Amino acid sequence: MRALLALALVGCGPNLQTLASKRHYREAVCAANDGSGDDRAFVRRALTKDADPHIHVEVVRHDQLARALAGASSGERDRIAGRAQFVRVQLRTHVVPVDGLDASVDLVEPGGGSLGHPATWEQLAEVTGEKLPPKQTHSSYLHGGTLLRGAAAFFTLGLSLPFTTFRRRSYETDAPDEAYLMSAPLAHALRDATAYGGGCRAVPSRSTGHGLACTWYLAIDPADRQREVALSVSLAYRSARKTEGHCAVRETQTIKLGRIDALAQRTTKTFGPRMRALRDFTIE
Repeated sequence: MRALLALALVGCGPNLQTLASKRHYREAVCAANDGSGDDRAFVRRALTKDADPHIHVEVVRHDQLARALAGASSGERDRIAGRAQFVRVQLRTHVVPVDGLDASVDLVEPGGGSLGHPATWEQLAEVTGEKLPPKQTHSSYLHGGTLLRGAAAFFTLGLSLPFTTFRRRSYETDAPDEAYLMSAPLAHALRDATAYGGGCRAVPSRSTGHGLACTWYLAIDPADRQREVALSVSLAYRSARKTEGHCAVRETQTIKLGRIDALAQRTTKTFGPRMRALRDFTIE
């Protein structure tokens, strides 16, 4: 497989330009993996142009936060707003003929350090100052050891049973939703409002390939008022190969958003109510 892909790089087979122009991205991704940095950059740009990702960034307004926390007092809402500013990021792509497409975003400093915190249970509870319910411990005989001992008993016609001890194994699960509602009602309300922290789903398509529709909620500390912040957007295009696991090329772009204390005004001015093509922004 590697030898065949290498031919594409030295001119004895379809070159990367031909593979990309004909949208043979699965082959192009693995060929670029075996090539140079310029090869990977070429395929990455071709894929991102075809996927045409669109992005939207919006700071959750105080009135929106108040509606999400309708059961909280005004003092509790002000305290939460002082601890975290929530930013919603949406991403959409076209379907492209690859075997996998992953996306992630982060709010970062100009130097690359992360400033955004995903809206997890732990992060939301830290913002609201509430205590989460403990995990629940369970035990069961249904585990790999039981299966192996059962198989041994089967193949020995039960002769191994007198020498076999079946043991329970413990495991932990999250508490039920009602426990979170009772222990941390404010965090629970925020969790509902942020659609469980957001994430990605596949874009429906009749063609083979992958596209994404994603929504993320990130919390940022509003106390760092003068700190500059940028949005980092990463896309990973994957091609599966039976003999090689998978190949991948990754594209990361950064959009400057200015100071945290002007983040709401800057995002409103930059994005408005509609999504914008990622290609409209300067690649940092």
